[in-house]
Amino acid sequence: MAEHSADLEALRARVRITLVHEIGHYFGLDDARLGELGWA
Repeated sequence: MAEHSADLEALRARVRITLVHEIGHYFGLDDARLGELGWA
């Protein structure tokens, strides 16, 4: 965990962002649009 996240809360935030990002792809959003929305 220390390689990517400082603590459990940081890890949870990273997982949440990744999930929303990938769900966005599923619904057809590209990386540029996800970035505009703050999920890149």
